[in-house]
Amino acid sequence: MAEVEKQKVKPMRWGYLGLLILPSVASLAAAASPVWSQAFAWGFASIITLLFIYSVVFILLKQYEQEPLRLLYGTIVINISTVIILIASWRVFNENIWLGLLLLSLFICHVTFGITHRKRVNDAIRDPKKHPTLHRVYKRIIILLALLGPASYGLSVALGSYFATDTILIVFASLGIPFAFFLSLITLSSLTFVLPTNEDHE
Repeated sequence: MAEVEKQKVKPMRWGYLGLLILPSVASLAAAASPVWSQAFAWGFASIITLLFIYSVVFILLKQYEQEPLRLLYGTIVINISTVIILIASWRVFNENIWLGLLLLSLFICHVTFGITHRKRVNDAIRDPKKHPTLHRVYKRIIILLALLGPASYGLSVALGSYFATDTILIVFASLGIPFAFFLSLITLSSLTFVLPTNEDHE
């Protein structure tokens, strides 16, 4: 029986490296949009290298066999990817300081909320009927953020040369913001199975 379980796990172990595709693609986009930046490229290359080393250690130590460590691995990789996607969006919007500070503040609040209320968020995502109010709030926020795409198109056309970037890049950057937060929130909610809450002991 044990041999059967090992055969099921073994073929998948190096597959975890596939998750590094997300931060790698995000890094390439962030370094190249709207113009290529060698400084950002080297910075992101260093981050990807560290993630690769972490992934190899994760695999060699067979941490993938433990669900909490698997979830923690995914949470770390996805949230680093989230930060890179936000940086890419920020670069597209001319690296405005106020926008950078806004995105940074939102991300800090988002992570704090996601970790502190991970149990409730996880329940709201998995079982909306259990926490209907939180689920509705979350759903409306996602819809509102998603509207940034069409809104940014109209804004870029109306303001003409205000954004020194192609309109299509502005649209993709705007859509990348809610996508990044969405991925991050899902993984943060999974920390419920890594870091037990007080509710789990009641």
